[in-house]
Amino acid sequence: MRLNFAERHNNLWDWLGDNPGKYKDDWPGWQEINYPPEYFKHLCFACEAARLLSYKEKKCGFCPIPDVCLGKFGLLEDRWKKANWMGDHEKASFFAKKIANLPWVGPKFFEIGGGKNEAKFCRTA
Repeated sequence: MRLNFAERHNNLWDWLGDNPGKYKDDWPGWQEINYPPEYFKHLCFACEAARLLSYKEKKCGFCPIPDVCLGKFGLLEDRWKKANWMGDHEKASFFAKKIANLPWVGPKFFEIGGGKNEAKFCRTA
């Protein structure tokens, strides 16, 4: 199945923004793509894209959205996790929406299959 990881990333984080108190593994979109969420590095389309592009575990330099974990926003996802865990739904929603709207840089389309090692980068858009 060919997926637009950038679009799915936005869908996931928009949903989290609309559903504070929920977590990434609660997202109903995992069933739509018929690919177990545990196969995605950190339940994150950006992390999985970086892993597929780098062909190794230490892959953050290949992240299509470096501002989620690093960069000018500084650990934005950690801020979302903390707000969500603390029950501050307003902040959790704010951070999730901010993550959803960060620009995706690099390849967007990836081919995924039935197993962890079957996912691969699509060289054409």
